[in-house]
Amino acid sequence: MEPRQRQFSLWYFIAALLVLLAVQNLVFAKARQITMEHFLRAAKDTTPSVTEEMERDYEKIAQTMKQEAMRIGFRPSRPA
Repeated sequence: MEPRQRQFSLWYFIAALLVLLAVQNLVFAKARQITMEHFLRAAKDTTPSVTEEMERDYEKIAQTMKQEAMRIGFRPSRPA
């Protein structure tokens, strides 16, 4: 590739990069900052996805798994 041709390609690359940066700036300029107030309001308006009944069921499953692990001789490497 001749030096003049290489320089020409480099300018196209730089121009394309600047255009991409400008487009990115325009697209993401409309994003707004989420404050703690927004988060707390959303948390207040949202219900938990895991019910108390589900928590009890999960606890039963965990106990069953622990008992089965002890029965077959499995010992955890560190305390839970």
